[in-house]
Amino acid sequence: MAAIDFTDRRTFLKYAAGARHGKRRGRRLAAVLALGLCAGALLAAFAPAALSGSSHSRGAGAKAAEDKEAAYRAALDKLERERAALAAGWNAARGAGEKRHVLAEASAAWSNAVVNTIIPFWYGTGYDFNGTTSVPGAGGISCGHFVATVLRDSGLRLDRIVLGQEPSETLIRSLVDVTSIRRYSNASGAEFLAACRKLAPGLYVLGLDKHVGFLSVDSSGVYFIHSTLLAPYSVVREPASSSRALMTSSYRVLGALSSDTRLLSRWLGGGKIPARE
Repeated sequence: MAAIDFTDRRTFLKYAAGARHGKRRGRRLAAVLALGLCAGALLAAFAPAALSGSSHSRGAGAKAAEDKEAAYRAALDKLERERAALAAGWNAARGAGEKRHVLAEASAAWSNAVVNTIIPFWYGTGYDFNGTTSVPGAGGISCGHFVATVLRDSGLRLDRIVLGQEPSETLIRSLVDVTSIRRYSNASGAEFLAACRKLAPGLYVLGLDKHVGFLSVDSSGVYFIHSTLLAPYSVVREPASSSRALMTSSYRVLGALSSDTRLLSRWLGGGKIPARE
C-alpha cells in the first residue's frame, strides 16, 4: 500500500470524514493520526523546556560544587595563615611559660577550625567502606579516611591513605602520646557517656570495635562526628547518647587531640606524623 501523506490537508480531512462515517480504515488511520499529532505537539511543547531545565540543573549543580570546593580551599588557606603566625610565635617564645601560652592559643585555634569550619563542609558526604575522596560532598569516604583527611587538611603532615586504613587504636597511637589515651573496655554506653561529661572541652578521636570518628565535647554536650555505615550513611554530627555505633560498641579508646602537646607541636612545626605498624 502506498504511503499516505497526513501532512496534506485534503488527505487529513478525507480520513477524518471516513472515521466519522464509520469506515473502519478511516477510523483506524484517523486514530493513529490523532495520536501522532498529540505526541508531536507534546514533544514540541515540552521537550525544549525539559532539555533546557535538565541542562540548567546540571550546570547549577556543577557551579554549586565548584563554589563549595573553592570555599573549602579558602578556609584551609586561612587556617594555614593562622598556623604560620602561631608557628612564628612558637619559634620566638623564650622559656616554658611562653611556650605553654603559644600551645594554648594553637589548641584553641586548631580545634575551633576543625570542629566549626573544616568538618561542617563534610556533612552529608556519603559513606563508602573503600572511599578515599578528598573533596567534601563528592564521592564517598570511609570512617578512617574521613578522620585522616580532616586532620591532613587541618595542617598536620600525615599520609591520609595509610593512616585511614589503620585499626582505630593504631590510628590513635599514631596521633597522640600514650598519656593522652584512655581505654574503656566493657563499659556500658551510659558509663562511657558519664565519663565523657567529665572530660575537658575539646576535640578527641574515638575508636570503637570496628569504627572511628571524632568526639567533640563543649558546653552544649558530647557529640560523635563520623562517616557512618548506618543510616543516614554519610558524615554526620550526632549527640553521643543517640549514636548507635557508639552506644553499642563493647570497646572504646579515646585520644585527646586538642590537648596533646606532641600533636600541637607537630602542627606548629610541620613535623611529620609517622604511621605505626
